[in-house]
Amino acid sequence: MNPALFAANRSAMQRLQILSRLHQDGAISRGKAIAVDSLPAEMQAQAKYYIAKGILRTTPDGGLYIDKRAYEDYQAGMKTAGKWVLAALGVASLAGLLLLLASEA
Repeated sequence: MNPALFAANRSAMQRLQILSRLHQDGAISRGKAIAVDSLPAEMQAQAKYYIAKGILRTTPDGGLYIDKRAYEDYQAGMKTAGKWVLAALGVASLAGLLLLLASEA
């Protein structure tokens, strides 16, 4: 596997850890928010990333929860991006195959 692709994939999976953790803990509303201080340091850094994107929200007392609508929009966007990547790879593969066949003829 390409090392750069592996690193990008690993980075993306690490960023998703906090979303998975909050979702498992049921922190999907202001009333069910969990304390930011209860998260490991690396997840606190991830929290800042998702707060800036509007996917996570904070409470005045330092709680953290998932904005359900923004999270669903984010997931839909990720699925759409994946489809575009697959389509681009398919077109590139087809073009490569056609060039290979043309060079043999």
